[in-house]
Amino acid sequence: MGTKDVLIALTMTAVFHVLANHLLNEESSMCIIPNSWRQFEEVLDLDGDGKVTEDEIKQAKDILKKAQQKDQKREMLRNMKNPNIEMLKNMNNFKLSL
Repeated sequence: MGTKDVLIALTMTAVFHVLANHLLNEESSMCIIPNSWRQFEEVLDLDGDGKVTEDEIKQAKDILKKAQQKDQKREMLRNMKNPNIEMLKNMNNFKLSL
């Protein structure tokens, strides 16, 4: 019974090695992650210095927060069952800037 456990452990280790070092490694030629999903750090690096700073992360979070507010407003207007007027007024005060 002990030999079977060792073989299973070796198999799991080999599968993990192939996944981590080849199939899910963004720098590998055998990577299965689509190219559009790979370059997140380059998208966040606004000044092109190769480092993502706290300010750049904050700017990205602000953009995501504004997009979420816009989606909430759109969904509320779509439903129009019980619109919260104060929330609508607050949502009209933001401007989306990219």
